[in-house]
Amino acid sequence: MAPEPIGPHLLPLLVTDPKHQVVYVPPANKWPTPNAWTAFTFVVESPLRDEATGQMVMTRSEPGLVVLANPEQQIAGSDFSLANSADGWSLSGQLEVVAGNAPSQGVRHHASAWGGLNHYIYGADEVQSLDFATGIDLARWYFEASPRIFHRKELAAAYGGMLRFRVRSQYGNFLELNDPLDWVTIECQSCDSGQGARIVRFVDETLRWIGNEVYMELYLHENGRWSYDPLNSAAEFTYATQCQIAAILTNVSRIAILGDFTRGGEGIALDDVAIVAADASLQPAYPLSCQQGCICRHNPSLIHPTCC
Repeated sequence: MAPEPIGPHLLPLLVTDPKHQVVYVPPANKWPTPNAWTAFTFVVESPLRDEATGQMVMTRSEPGLVVLANPEQQIAGSDFSLANSADGWSLSGQLEVVAGNAPSQGVRHHASAWGGLNHYIYGADEVQSLDFATGIDLARWYFEASPRIFHRKELAAAYGGMLRFRVRSQYGNFLELNDPLDWVTIECQSCDSGQGARIVRFVDETLRWIGNEVYMELYLHENGRWSYDPLNSAAEFTYATQCQIAAILTNVSRIAILGDFTRGGEGIALDDVAIVAADASLQPAYPLSCQQGCICRHNPSLIHPTCC
């Protein structure tokens, strides 16, 4: 009921509310965006007894993170609603048209409706590099998520939620598919003591696509069938653990969605990409056992989230 919001000039603020709470009210003059309203960090101070001296010492916690999702529970998203805007998305892995000495066209924005897609981005495979022995496409192309929108600390609050997107093929022979199909890749460059970490959601018997329009929802937890990349061609992928997924979401450096499904050319449209938090009834969803982190490979005496 204070006459104005809590500003930096008021901190530290003594909370006098009978319920000992503060309330966030979204701006009344602003439409919700595909992203979270805002986020903030906080610390807690508490007196703890020093075992060595027996004295009570004021101890401060590491910063906690609070993310205020939009009405759709989205933390980050791209709906490509602005005319001629790919919202910072790009394409990777496209080959150049060598004979004509022309670069690939990259991602294109379509300000039109097509089925359930309304203002979407589009990518096409203009040149293929096939292994003539297996017929598999050697060069894969991907939709690369906007770093401005999807490379943010707030994604840590998405653990237990989902990644969803709408996708449709304009053309392509979906009877002849590449293998394996790494449909979604999420990377953290700073994880595992700076060695990097990657989780991949492969197409399998529970997740298939034949080019029709679908609205995919991939759960962001240990039962979502994410595979952990050993980053070693001699080692096999294993299912990602709670802490591996949580650590990568805490510091995402790349999100890529595969466009190159078929062994020939294809044109793929993508729309309504969103990272969504778990339902409020399931919060806090971030595993408590992972908040301390993992044992560091370079120093087994250390435990830190960046070592996961």
